[in-house]
Amino acid sequence: MAQAPQLNSAQRVFLDFVRGGAAVLVLLGHSAHYFWKDSLLASGTAQALGVFVFFLISGFLISLSVFQKHSDRGYRFTEYFIDRFCRIYCVLLPALIFVAVLDGMVRGAPEYEWHRDYNLQTWIANLFMLQDFPLFQTLRRLGFHDNPWFVSEFGSARPFWTISIEWWIYMLFGAVVLRWLRDGHKLGALAILVLALVAIEPIYYFVGGYDQCLGLLWLTGMAASILYLRLPQITEQWPQFDDARWLRIFLVIAGGALVAMAGRLFANHAEVSELQFGLFLGIFIFGLLFACSASRFTVPKSIERGVGFVAGYSYSLYLTHHTILEFLSVRLSGEVANAALFWMAIVMSNVVAIGFWYLFERHHRQMARFLKVLLAKRRRVEGGVLA
Repeated sequence: MAQAPQLNSAQRVFLDFVRGGAAVLVLLGHSAHYFWKDSLLASGTAQALGVFVFFLISGFLISLSVFQKHSDRGYRFTEYFIDRFCRIYCVLLPALIFVAVLDGMVRGAPEYEWHRDYNLQTWIANLFMLQDFPLFQTLRRLGFHDNPWFVSEFGSARPFWTISIEWWIYMLFGAVVLRWLRDGHKLGALAILVLALVAIEPIYYFVGGYDQCLGLLWLTGMAASILYLRLPQITEQWPQFDDARWLRIFLVIAGGALVAMAGRLFANHAEVSELQFGLFLGIFIFGLLFACSASRFTVPKSIERGVGFVAGYSYSLYLTHHTILEFLSVRLSGEVANAALFWMAIVMSNVVAIGFWYLFERHHRQMARFLKVLLAKRRRVEGGVLA
C-alpha cells in the first residue's frame, strides 16, 4: 500500500475515466431525449447517473486538495477562491456568451422551448450563480406563481443548475475549513450573515432540491477523501494485511456496492435519483479507487493520455452540449428523429467542447497562477506600507 497520500497513476486515470464518463453519460441521455426517444438512453437514467458521479467526484477531489494543503499557511481562502473561480468561470463566461449567440439564432422559431429564460436578467443571474436559487424553489413549493425574478437557467443552458450548487458548496466548504476552523477567524455579525447567505443553497440541496441528495453525495466524496488520507495510518495498524489482501478487500466492497446498486435499480424500475442508490454508487467508485492504491497495475501512457484528454474537456462538454442539441433540434425540426441524428449530435457536441477546451478550459491553472502573483504583490505592498 502506498505510504504517501498522493494519487498514483492508476488512481488518476481511474478518476479521469469516471469524470469523463459522467459527462458522456449526460450527453448521451440528453441527445437521446432529443433525437432517439424510443431508445433506453432516453429514460433520463444516464444523465441522472452522470450528475451523481459529478457530485461524488467533486466532493472527493476538492476536499482532498484542501486537506492536503491544510498545513500550508500560505494557502488561504483567497488562494482557494482564485482556484475555484478560475476553474469555474474560465469556461462558464464563454459558455454563457455561446448560449446567448446560438440561442439567438433560433429563438424566433416556434420550436424553441426556452423563450421565458432568454433575457439579460437571467443571463446576469446565471453569471452570479443565482439560477434556481432555493428561495425561488421554496416559493414555488408554497404555491406562488412564477415571477420574472424567479430566475432559472439561461436559455437552453439547462445543465447550469448543477454549477450553481457546486459553486456555493465550494464557497461554504472553503470558508468553514480554511477561514474559521483552521485560521480561527472570529465569527462576527457580518461574517455570520455572509456564512448564512453562502450556506442557503448547500443546505437546501442537503435536505431536498433536485434528486433530493446532491449535498449528501458531495459530503460522501469528502468523507472518502478523509478516509483516503488516513489509509497510510490504517495500513500501519494492520501490518499483517499486504497489498494483495487490501486489494481483495476493496474489490469485495466495490462488488457488494455494485450488487446493491443493481438491487435498487430493480426495486425502483431503473430510477436512480435517490440517496440509497447514490451512496451505493459512491461506495462502488471509491472502493475501486482505493483498490487502485493497493494495485501495482501500470496504465499504458497512451491510455492515460487518451482518458486524460476526454476528462480534460468534460466540463466544456457539460456546459455546451445541451445548447447544441437545442440548436440542432430547432434547425432540423422537419427531420425524423433517428439514430443517425443522435450520433451526429454526439460528434458535434464533442467537437465544440474540444474547441472550448483549447480556447478556454485548459488555461484555468495559468489564469489562477497569474491572479495569485498579483495577490502576492499586493500583499507585499500592503505589508511594506504597514511596516
